[in-house]
Amino acid sequence: TYTVILTVTDSLGCSDTASHIYSIIDDSDSTGNVGVPGAFTPNGDGINDILYVRGGPLKELSFTIFNEWGNQIFFTDDQSVGWDGKYKRKDQPGGVYVYILKAVSVTGEEIDMTGHFVIIK
Repeated sequence: TYTVILTVTDSLGCSDTASHIYSIIDDSDSTGNVGVPGAFTPNGDGINDILYVRGGPLKELSFTIFNEWGNQIFFTDDQSVGWDGKYKRKDQPGGVYVYILKAVSVTGEEIDMTGHFVIIK
């Protein structure tokens, strides 16, 4: 909630003031503002090299990535930690990877998402 005040003065020095109170209500679905990008390019150029869970804020997070054989190759419970495209310090090949995201928003809404993304080489 915030108040906006407008004061206007005419050329003769007469002034008038108007004010209005605005309330911003976010009634969006919590999963609508949380997501995982559909692709990233971990090639070391400093652009789009790390895959992060975007949106939130989240008070709890479980983000797991699997390769094409279903092996878990990344896990984090910290939204500020992303995946650099490596498993056991080796660059992973380009292709499709699957993720499972379980989280809780700061408002207590549970987020349960699965999906896939692509490493572009």
